[in-house]
Amino acid sequence: MRSILKRLYAGEVYPDEQIIPKSYEYCTARKKLSDIMEAWKKKLSVDELPQFESILEMQNEVRDLEVLESFIYGFKLGGLIALEVASGIDELTERE
Repeated sequence: MRSILKRLYAGEVYPDEQIIPKSYEYCTARKKLSDIMEAWKKKLSVDELPQFESILEMQNEVRDLEVLESFIYGFKLGGLIALEVASGIDELTERE
């Protein structure tokens, strides 16, 4: 397998497309949300439907920005943890 850094450089890593929850809770909640949205779409008039879809699109944009910020935060936090671990290596090897 090629190095993650080489794959990242080559544009072969897409975290936003690869992070898909597979838990039962997620699948259940996703199905329930989908069913509710479809039921609402059927209740709306021809004039209201585009507004509803516009709201859903805006909600997705907001969610995408939240996920991006969470990813950046997690990446930075992981880097800080790695730095702390690396800088404290002597503490583990010099204990007696």
